[in-house]
Order: sequence, then C-alpha cells, then structure tokens
Amino acid sequence: MSCHDPDGSLLAVHSMVIDLNHRRKTSASQMMSDYIVAISREAQITNDATDTGCINKIILMAKSNLLGFYVQSGFCVTKTSDIVHGSELWYELELSLVPSLAAAPEDNNNNSNRNTLPKFWVVDSFAIDGKYGSGNPAAVVLLPNNFDTTTNTDPQKIEWMKIVACEFNLSETAFVWKNDDAAVGDSQKKNSYQIRYFSGTGIEVDLCGHATLAAAQVVFLQQGKMDKKFPGDDEITFATKLIELKAYRDNTRDGGSSNIIMDFPWREVDPIQEYSVEESIKEMLEKSLNINEEE
Repeated sequence: MSCHDPDGSLLAVHSMVIDLNHRRKTSASQMMSDYIVAISREAQITNDATDTGCINKIILMAKSNLLGFYVQSGFCVTKTSDIVHGSELWYELELSLVPSLAAAPEDNNNNSNRNTLPKFWVVDSFAIDGKYGSGNPAAVVLLPNNFDTTTNTDPQKIEWMKIVACEFNLSETAFVWKNDDAAVGDSQKKNSYQIRYFSGTGIEVDLCGHATLAAAQVVFLQQGKMDKKFPGDDEITFATKLIELKAYRDNTRDGGSSNIIMDFPWREVDPIQEYSVEESIKEMLEKSLNINEEE
C-alpha cells in the first residue's frame, strides 16, 4: 500500500464505482467478472507466475458489508487489516490467478504452502438418506494448520468469525482448527481440535449439537481424502470454550457410508419431586429464569 512496484506480482484494486442509475442491476458483478477474466488472460500469456511483471494475485480491502459481494466474485477473506482508515474494520481479500497448489502433483516442497486459507462447507446434519432438503444445515469453516491459536483471545479474529457467520446466515457456523501440538499428548495430536460456534446474527454460543456433527463429518472426510496414513482414525476430540466433546465414526453401517456417534458429557440434573410434578417444574423454571410466580 505504501509503494508501487510496476514489475510486482500483486494487483491491488483500489475501488469500483457504479453510477447511481446502474446500481442494483448486477452491473458491479458483471464488471468484476469481466475484469477478473481479462486479468486472468493476461496472466496466462506467460504461463509462469514467477516471470517479471506477471500478475498472479488480485488483492483488495473491503468493509464487512461488501464481503459477501467479493466472496461471490471469487475472493477469499484472509484476515482483518492492520490498516486503520476511519472507525470501521477493514478486511483483506485475495483472488489467486495461478493454479491451486492443491491440484498440483504431490511435492514435498509445496507442503508448507498448502491449505493456507480457510475452507468451508454447508452440511445438512440429521438428513434422511435420499430426501433432498432434509436435515438441519450448519456451516463449517476449517481453518488452516498454521492458524494462530491465540484466536480465543484475539478480538479481531473473533470479529472476523462473527462477520463470516453473518454472511452464511445459518442458525450456526462452526469454526474448527487443530489444537496446538504442545497442548495435547502425541497420541491425540492428529484428531484434537478447537471449535467455536456463532449464530447467523454473529452471537457466539457455547455449544451446538448439529454444528458439532457437521464439523465431525467435515474432519472425517478431509482426513480420508488427504491423509492416507490415518484412513481408520475413527475418533475426534473437540475442545469447546467450556467442555470437551467426542465424535466417533461407526464404519459398520451397510451401504458403504458411516454413522457418526457423538458423546456429550452428562451434566448434573435436578430430579422432579414426587409430591407434585407441576409444582416441581414451576420451581425449577422460576429458579432458572430468576422470576417468581407473579411475573
């Protein structure tokens, strides 16, 4: 942002302005799409992203209200920006114009560059086989292996999670990342994860069952595809803000698919008194809600 390199590989978009008479008519989407296509063609001329003057990435900054537009245009939100301009937060986005490393042949030299951006899914938990539209949808954002575990205390990263959850606009979005190696034993490194939940209005919740089930499905599928050394790893530990949850994959189901069994810790309960079920329930509700019968 502070200097211009005419031979650089990054192309920064400063702004896109649409005349008032052409707004809300998909003009912005079409302009951005045409622009990306034009720049991509120029980048493909050399077919080598390391050549001098070859653009391999488009970058820009945006406020939260425009994140959805840019994500739909193909950009990825990478982080909240360190640049301060006004009172609102700015977010940094990028769009790569070079082939994805994930699609390249296996190369140990590329391993450190793989999976450096968040990936996301929308999963229908408790769906009925063969019945489209069934289940309870939850979004799952799988954060990269190098994700900074100070997320639990970093207000900017928490704000980023809230924004992303609002963009999904589902009842819950689960954010999942691997536990720090130093925090767990060697035998648990592979399948120990942190998980946090945010509602579609950006409010953090302590626990969500169907989002946990969705997260377990995503982790199991990703391990099956990408980690051939652990094809039979059938247990995941999720550390929430309050408790640890476990999910197990049951491969005994017929048809080649797997059931996922969740183990949620049992909490202490208050038994209903025998003398009066109705009165006992009323007492528990009044105590829980901190109200009396008159209210």
